[in-house]
Amino acid sequence: KIVRKPEMAQKFQVTERSVQRDIDDLRCFFREQIEASFSCISPNFALSKTLLYLINMITAVQVH
Repeated sequence: KIVRKPEMAQKFQVTERSVQRDIDDLRCFFREQIEASFSCISPNFALSKTLLYLINMITAVQVH
């Protein structure tokens, strides 16, 4: 999904920088949730590059 910072900033009456920070925080949150879910599988479990790529795709938001 494409998020346009100027439109979101105006809609919520915040700065574009606030919109960017919130998006960055959400990306971090979702990454941590996914990693925590998989870490329960095994104490020695490490995320593969493929899985990390998929996580990035799931949490990706294009910001303009």
